[in-house]
Amino acid sequence: MRKLLAAIAIVTFIAVASAQPQGRRDTFSITGYVLDTDGHVIAGAEVHASPADRGGLESMSLTTAGRFSLSVMGPGRYWVFSFKDNQGYREIGEALIRLDPEGIPEVMVTELSPKQMTVIRLRPRAAKLAIRLVDAATGGPLDRAQLILRSEGNPKRQYTRSLTAFDKKNGEINLLLPSFPLTIEASAPGYEAWSYSDATSQGQSATLLLAPEETRTITVGLRPIKKAR
Repeated sequence: MRKLLAAIAIVTFIAVASAQPQGRRDTFSITGYVLDTDGHVIAGAEVHASPADRGGLESMSLTTAGRFSLSVMGPGRYWVFSFKDNQGYREIGEALIRLDPEGIPEVMVTELSPKQMTVIRLRPRAAKLAIRLVDAATGGPLDRAQLILRSEGNPKRQYTRSLTAFDKKNGEINLLLPSFPLTIEASAPGYEAWSYSDATSQGQSATLLLAPEETRTITVGLRPIKKAR
């Protein structure tokens, strides 16, 4: 465990959002540096920008002497994330953004050419969780089920997700999650609320901690509320 922790270095990069509109759509950019905890620049890190309003990847850059420059289509909010070797996020999802805003900072690009500084911390690689919300008696998927995940260290950082029409086919929700302790709650109208509990850990932990790049599947059987006689 100590070897694993020693191998996970926290890396930061400083980004500056700028815009120089000259009638061209490619004059907007996000620039910055990838740094380690000692302030040393890192060459060869891959940096991405994803538009916050429409998703997808719009720009990618490799750092040269620690510096990167991301060309973006225009003004707006962008999520910027980076990785190199076994550190950082190769891809992002809404759960990662809500639960780990320091790992995926938001940069605002405007026509006023702001010089905004953003610091990002490269976390260990994201983990994958597939969680199924079903009726405990029938095993069938539930209607209007809701999932809430919170960071144990900062409960205000939370991600809420309701089953969509696509999810309802088998009741499964697939998430990318940061590798730090999370609490999980599930509920549905007419059913008892459920909270995650790890009975295999010492002291029966109430948090879920996934290892970097771990993939786990959890099936949650919600029990109908018993009607009073």
